[in-house]
Amino acid sequence: MVTDYSVGNWLPAGPLMPPLGVLGCSGPALRGPGRGYGCDAVGRGHAPPDGPWSQLCAEGAVRPLSGCRPGPASFWAGAKFNGKARMFFGVRFELLGPVRGWRDGRELQLGSPQQRTLLAMLLLAGGRQVPLETILDGLWGQDPPKAAVGTVRTYASRLRGCLETRSAAEQPDMLIASVGDGYAVEPGGFVLDVEEFRSRLAEARAARAGGETARAARLMRDALALWQGVPLAGMPGPYADSRRLHLGDLCMAALEEKLALDVVTGAHAAAIPELRALLRNHPFHEGLAETLMLALYKSSRQAEALALFRDMRHRLRDDLGVDPGPSIREMHQRILRADSELYGPAEAGALLR
Repeated sequence: MVTDYSVGNWLPAGPLMPPLGVLGCSGPALRGPGRGYGCDAVGRGHAPPDGPWSQLCAEGAVRPLSGCRPGPASFWAGAKFNGKARMFFGVRFELLGPVRGWRDGRELQLGSPQQRTLLAMLLLAGGRQVPLETILDGLWGQDPPKAAVGTVRTYASRLRGCLETRSAAEQPDMLIASVGDGYAVEPGGFVLDVEEFRSRLAEARAARAGGETARAARLMRDALALWQGVPLAGMPGPYADSRRLHLGDLCMAALEEKLALDVVTGAHAAAIPELRALLRNHPFHEGLAETLMLALYKSSRQAEALALFRDMRHRLRDDLGVDPGPSIREMHQRILRADSELYGPAEAGALLR
């Protein structure tokens, strides 16, 4: 069952709704029967939650999902996302891992790896035209097959057949438009996890800049929870390779910020194993080393923190011929002085500058 709080009625969810205590619901901003947001919710069995919308939101029982479009409640569907029941209506794509798509909770069959790569190119273009030459270069580089143009046209046709709504009774979904000799995705008709990630990341950074470090840490964790593994996993071609590097850099920056926030908000002990693992994979990353030094110091492991600095200094000098930067050197000096201010939340700004 699905409730619409704007009218206070219980509505049947239809055949797509699983028997979970997860509810679709609409807030005060929407009015009219059968309209609502997709939601995360914590429920019990099949019973509706008890309490007004504002109370349920405040208690964390129901939360609107960012990016979800309103639509008929009977079309809402449940899908598993990061181990939780996740509700959404309309079309959703995920690129922060394998390239996948859903309509109303049902996974779309997006075709071959190269066809999925074409879709990723269009989605990441943000509504702009992707010329045919760019598509050919992105899929095959400097050595496209003789039938490459025809193959791209076939991919686009198949994607259209997969993505476009065929029933006039349904809310219109995303369309792939022919623009010049290339293609563009009409924006606004879908949810994309990359854009969700960027939005949550911006919100977290705004909270951090406003001194709300605990909220910033929580928002950063929410942003990173969207990641399902290697972005564009299994997708071939130069375009996918370059975007994997770019998206990987974004993830690394967010992860570094999240761990720094964890350390300064009291979760320093829990952050140590993850920081060590990351530093093993990025042995010259001074920011990770500095954050790990602080985490160790706050865990009463001053000797380990100082030893970490010595190891980093030797590694930089021996392998790269450079000295540690001023920020990590300052952290080293403060740990040597047993600076009591290192235990305070003000260190968020120092670590993340």
